[in-house]
Amino acid sequence: MLRDCDDIGGDHPFPRTGGAPTSASDQASTRAGIAEAKVVRTFETKGASSRSGPKLAVEYTFTDAATGSRSERDDVPISWKIDGPTVTVEYLPGVADSSRLKGNDRSMRVYLFAASCVWLLVEGYNVWSMAHAAVHGKRRRR
Repeated sequence: MLRDCDDIGGDHPFPRTGGAPTSASDQASTRAGIAEAKVVRTFETKGASSRSGPKLAVEYTFTDAATGSRSERDDVPISWKIDGPTVTVEYLPGVADSSRLKGNDRSMRVYLFAASCVWLLVEGYNVWSMAHAAVHGKRRRR
């Protein structure tokens, strides 16, 4: 029988993973932070794929409450406007390379994926219902 590491007692080489955060530091690392970052430099760069076109790379520094000063970069559409010497960034405290400019969340991709999944479920049901009717002899009216 498998037991949770808390039941074993003492130090165990395989600590319990998953579930709700147990310490204050675990809880802090699951919440996104927001900070004002100083823009170090901006420049045009190639997109990740050949179809995406040019991007605007923004390098910035900010203070992470968990680890101190961090220097990171985010690539945004070339039309993105950088007003002034600072930008607002969202980040995961204590996690390197986890920041992005506020507003650069790419949520449209998530919505498109969800809509595609719903469409596949509806079409899968339609195929199943036609196959079910054909097997059981029920004819559809035309």
